[in-house]
Amino acid sequence: MRTDQRIVKGVGLSRLWQLVLVHLLIGTTCVQVASAQEPSNDYGAAGITWQVVNRFPVFKDSERFARLAGVPDAQGKPRTGLWEPGASATSVMTNPQFYKGLREYLPAASETAWQESEQLYDSTVLFRKTNHIVASSSITEGDCRWELFSKIEVAPGKWELGEQVDQASGSCASSPYLKVPDISKPYRLRQLRPDSATSIEVDVLIKQKLVVALGDSFASGEGNPDYPAKFEESSDGTAKVLLHDWYLRYPNTAVLKKENSAKWWDLACHRSLLSWPSMAALKQAVNEPQSVIQFASFACSGAEIYDGLLRPQAEPPGFEYMSSPKFVWEGGGKPSVQLQYSQMHALALLLCDSKVNRPVVEYLGQSNGIRPRQRPFFGKFQAARCEGAPRPVDKLFFMFGGNDTGFSRVVMFGLYPPSLDYKVPGYKYLVNSGLFDQLDPIDPNRAYNFGILKLPELLLHAHKEFMALNIEPANTTLVGYPNLVGDVVESTPEVRDRCNKRTADGFVPMQVLAGAQVKNANARFGLRTEKNLKRIEREYIEKLRSTLRDSVLLEGKMTWRYVDSNEVFFNHGICAGSSSCKGDECPHADRVRWAWSFLDAQLKPWNEQTCMDRREEKVPGKNIPKSQIVYSCLAPPWRQPSEFELYDPARSAGVRYGTDILLGAARVDSARKKQIRSPFTKTGERFALDGLFGAVHPTAHMHALIADKVLP
Repeated sequence: MRTDQRIVKGVGLSRLWQLVLVHLLIGTTCVQVASAQEPSNDYGAAGITWQVVNRFPVFKDSERFARLAGVPDAQGKPRTGLWEPGASATSVMTNPQFYKGLREYLPAASETAWQESEQLYDSTVLFRKTNHIVASSSITEGDCRWELFSKIEVAPGKWELGEQVDQASGSCASSPYLKVPDISKPYRLRQLRPDSATSIEVDVLIKQKLVVALGDSFASGEGNPDYPAKFEESSDGTAKVLLHDWYLRYPNTAVLKKENSAKWWDLACHRSLLSWPSMAALKQAVNEPQSVIQFASFACSGAEIYDGLLRPQAEPPGFEYMSSPKFVWEGGGKPSVQLQYSQMHALALLLCDSKVNRPVVEYLGQSNGIRPRQRPFFGKFQAARCEGAPRPVDKLFFMFGGNDTGFSRVVMFGLYPPSLDYKVPGYKYLVNSGLFDQLDPIDPNRAYNFGILKLPELLLHAHKEFMALNIEPANTTLVGYPNLVGDVVESTPEVRDRCNKRTADGFVPMQVLAGAQVKNANARFGLRTEKNLKRIEREYIEKLRSTLRDSVLLEGKMTWRYVDSNEVFFNHGICAGSSSCKGDECPHADRVRWAWSFLDAQLKPWNEQTCMDRREEKVPGKNIPKSQIVYSCLAPPWRQPSEFELYDPARSAGVRYGTDILLGAARVDSARKKQIRSPFTKTGERFALDGLFGAVHPTAHMHALIADKVLP
């Protein structure tokens, strides 16, 4: 039975009537109140504040977010989080407690709304109907009763209280968790003290905000696994576990055990919760205590606008380990392994509650562009359209254009080793042409003519697909790429020389995989000529950046917000640390390799000349070979991989080298489908090499800086 009792002020009432009113209020399960009526309050200036417990539902377990953001526990007991409201993503990412405790603070992939086997988000988790709130009061002493009521609009602007949906007793200072049965509806929260006939109340209305990310490796977080590999220190310290190519000699459980392998939010795409879109959304969730930030990223390493955004991406970096690969035959006898959905199709399924139709759309004209010959660049694709009205998107983070214009292959143009000389002319030709075909560098001018000039039309087509899902241009943020070689071009010849040697050391894994490490010591990757670097900057990077910046106003329609990521890379380019990294004075975070021989590991104090002499020696009386690869001897190495810290904030360079990403993203795994093995795959369990895709990508520190720039 409902009791129509108004909340009245206790002033002037006798104590007896106060007790009667308290009895009626507490015993009533449903109280009606007109919106114009102020709640009774004999607590003076007392007030209530409340917050949502799980404001980031991509984390299935609300405790993960609550512990990270410092939300009080289930009983209302206050606690301090690592990410306090107002804190920057950078301050969190550089906190040792966070980056050394990622397995504690970030959920495993299976503990998120992402479904790896389905390659989709679980909408029942991401858009869960229920949540909890916790309230705090300026009343700090005694116990109180907390009640949560639904609200019913009986006339425009006039509300009444409906049924009581939850209640709990606890401290007056902070309530226990109260369950909100439907976060889309309004509620009224009431606090009652046993020794008072009055209450204080506050309206509760949770805001839902959907944040989406689409993009390539610079948006997926490539190079920054959620859980970096954890190496065990060798018990005997022998060079057996330290050789430059030990990762090709697996199994070697003394170095890396399978359970300590790096782990990704999504392995196929190398998508990480440490990417800038994820950290920006998480920052928003921390800073908006009365909102729920429903975050979904579809960014995938290697994605292009056509091959990735508009149609299912072929062979993402972790394709060998996909539990449900999709095989497609296109113009040849060899099948292509694809993701199940394009990024736009997966997004449409999320926005349209899986009610999607797929019209065929002609995409530009037929052209190979700069893509490898075996894959189409343009053509027809199946678009994704909602059968009804799609969910509104509050923010869309978008970063594309690098792979469409050959970014990684232009970088390889700058790192590519010089022509290798051999005594047998025919062998020289075979080795050099084979190396060129394998690495596939691209001239910056060709990348501009066949890639960048097409980019405005590609972006316009992406814009049309966004509009088809009612994604407003004003809600879209396009992030531009950084100039990673600017610090090299502007440096002195001495710094460029040191940078060349450091990058050559840092990219030895690429040299090893190219198969030339023993036969020719000159097959070293490094930033070699000033001329090539200037060409990369002038003919490619700056033109790519300006094209993206100017495209946001293409045809006066794409009024996207543009954010330039280049500013955060000031003093953090690919050569950062080259001047200060000398001998034993080189900071541990700025070293670029591990020890590649027994003698290399034992040299203390560090001496460049002694290092160069010793790298040619064998260990007397032991079956330990000399180093089989040339290295620069500029600075000491990490004695063992276990000394390396992937997320050390003291690192000067904001760009991954081959050596550090090989260690940080190291995994022991088995290909799930034998028929999709890569050229480097061996049957059975082995060391997975897909982590090397992370070379020449931003570090997590840079991702945090970008997140703070995208969401100040």
